[in-house]
Amino acid sequence: THRDEASNTLFEISSKDFGLRAEILEVHLKNGKLPKLEVSQIPLPGFEETEDESTELAVENSV
Repeated sequence: THRDEASNTLFEISSKDFGLRAEILEVHLKNGKLPKLEVSQIPLPGFEETEDESTELAVENSV
């Protein structure tokens, strides 16, 4: 089933990075499409983006 596949993927990912946290969400199709998922607002451990870095990314992605 899809839940078994999701559980296996979650296990594989967390075994590679034990600091990673994830959860399995059950979602239903809306008009035949998957709904937009909300990205977590919890920052990644050890990752703090400075204003300079975000500006650099915006410039690189504008091309």
